[in-house]
Amino acid sequence: MNRKLPAFPAVFTVLVILASIADYIDHISRPDGRFLAIWPQWALFTALSTAFLLIVYLVVERLLSRFAKMPAMLGGALALGLAIFAHVTINGDLAARIAGVDSNLTFDQPLIPVLVAMAVYLVLAMLYAGLRRALKK
Repeated sequence: MNRKLPAFPAVFTVLVILASIADYIDHISRPDGRFLAIWPQWALFTALSTAFLLIVYLVVERLLSRFAKMPAMLGGALALGLAIFAHVTINGDLAARIAGVDSNLTFDQPLIPVLVAMAVYLVLAMLYAGLRRALKK
């Protein structure tokens, strides 16, 4: 079976968008109604945060794949790590200010979400690479 599957960064981008939509729904569905009361602002915050994260990820991933001599999975994981770090230190607060939401995105340990995201990315990328290999046969 010879099926052409998209490269993992494209698949990962779709996964991030779907996760962001699920996160938005989770927030506005909470019983206290805090996020439902500001659903348009929260939608803008979610969209901006997702866009910032994906732009950093995709640009850095492309630069690393083009100029760095490293496996694509590692470059993607590093790109995501940088995107998450930028989000928890700069972009998240910026998106909150633009959207007009009161969101405390300050992390005491910003490297923890970075390392977790990179590990999850590597696992997903390896699973996807295995799927692509299996479908080539």
